[in-house]
This record gives sequence, C-alpha cells and structure tokens, in this order.
Amino acid sequence: MMTASPLPLEPEPGFSPRHPTSLTSWGLAMARALEARGCNAPLLFARAGLDFSALHDPDARYPVKGTALLWALAVEATGDPCFGIEVARHTTPMTFHALGFSLAASGSVREAFERVVRYYRLVSDAAAFRFESRGETYRVSVRTWPRVHPSLEAVDAVLAVAVLGLVFIGLAVAFTILLVTANTMSIAVRERQQEIAVLKTLGFSSTLVMTLILSEALLIGALGGAVGLLISAGALHILPQVPLLGDIVAQYPSFGLSTRTMLLGVGIALLLGLLSGFFPAMTGYRARITETLRQV
Repeated sequence: MMTASPLPLEPEPGFSPRHPTSLTSWGLAMARALEARGCNAPLLFARAGLDFSALHDPDARYPVKGTALLWALAVEATGDPCFGIEVARHTTPMTFHALGFSLAASGSVREAFERVVRYYRLVSDAAAFRFESRGETYRVSVRTWPRVHPSLEAVDAVLAVAVLGLVFIGLAVAFTILLVTANTMSIAVRERQQEIAVLKTLGFSSTLVMTLILSEALLIGALGGAVGLLISAGALHILPQVPLLGDIVAQYPSFGLSTRTMLLGVGIALLLGLLSGFFPAMTGYRARITETLRQV
C-alpha cells in the first residue's frame, strides 16, 4: 500500500521544511546525460542557479526547487520529455554513495525499506518515508512538505533506475543458470565417454556426436523454459491475492504474459541451452576413440 500526505506542521529537529535540499548525485547523472546529448551542462546548471563545481563534492546539496528547474531546462534543451529515463542510464552503484550499496546488500525487501526509512534524509529532506507493519501486511507512506512536489522527470528517473536494477538481476540469474547448465552437461559428457567412443566405433561421425549433445542441451533448455512459463503463469494468478503485492499489481491491468514475452523467454532458454552445451559438444567432437577407450 502506497500513500502520500503532508508532513506534520511541527518539523523534527534539524529538518528544514522551508528550504528542502537533496544530494548532488542526480545532478551528476544529469550532467553526464546532457553532455552525451551534446548539451552545455554547466550553462544549464548556471541557469538553474546550481553550482556545477559542487557535483564532485560528496557532501554538497542542491535546493529541491533548483533541481526541479534543472529538470525542466534539461527537457527543453534536449527536446525529450522522457529525459529522466535517459538519466537513469548514467547512474552507477555509487550514485547514492553508501546507501546504494546498503540497499543492494539487504537480505530482504523489508530490510531494504527499513534502510530507506532510516537514511533517506541523507538523500533528500523534501520528503519522509514511513514503513509500518500491520499484521500480515506492510504499509509504506511517503510524506512531503506542502507545496513541495518532485518533478515528473525525477519520478521517471527513479522508476527507470528500478527497472535497470531488475535487468541486472535478470542478467545475473541468466549467467548463473548458464554456469549450472554448462556444468551439468560437462559432467554428463564426461561420464559418457565410453558411449561416445562406442558410437564413433560404430561409424557415427564427430559432427553427428556433437549434434546429439547440442540437441540434448537444447531439449534441457526448452524444458526449463516451459517450466518457467508455467511457474510464471501460476505466480501471475496468485499475485493479485497476496497482501501488498496485490495492490501494486492492481494498478497495472495489462500486467501479464504476452505472446511476445513467452516467445522471448523460450528463445532465451534455448540460447542458454545452446551456449551451455557448446563446450561439452566440442569435447565429444574432439574425443579420440583409442584414448577414450583407454580411460574406460
């Protein structure tokens, strides 16, 4: 559950409601994106009233009003209303300094939210997060000062960074699956050296043996892709009924498995199977009958 409401009128000690600020981290990513587009980043920062030299100071902060103006000027200069998504491509794990690494090291989603609540003011004091436990559900609320609202481009950038994080996680999972499958195929080929030698003795060519091993790897990949699609379909059916997650999924009525997504998933599974079976297949292709039988 996500809610937004004004902060209490009485601010906590050290909290400045009249002049909210944020780290220069987003400014550094924006400067990189502007320069990649051929724009004069220092000039735009000067027009927004922001000190460009402060970008390399990890303790420097920009006023929220100035960064909001900078977002507007950047969109005007680039002519791209989706410039926030472009900025996300220029972020790194060090964009939010130690906070970014602490979130990545969180053992659970709950722990990540708790760290956001605890340390978000280091990033910006224009808003405050609250994370509450309500029985079997959790409530996340974002409170902002009156008349202080983040620019739409900044929201796009935050969401794009989240998507990039999911992409990196997906790539890491795919690489892990590739290693596991390749190891499985290598062990299978090593344990069947005698069978490979017998096949070659009976007249099977090295190319045919290699094809058989690759076919087995592709079959394993196809079965894995099919199982993954079945699990995904089941998860999509269950997610709307899960507390908290159901509220999020309900905001995306088109959320589901399209034909394109399913074909892409099967294609990736087949590609991983092919790659994982390539080196074991080459081992079978190069195996010599005399040496293989001598090892039996």
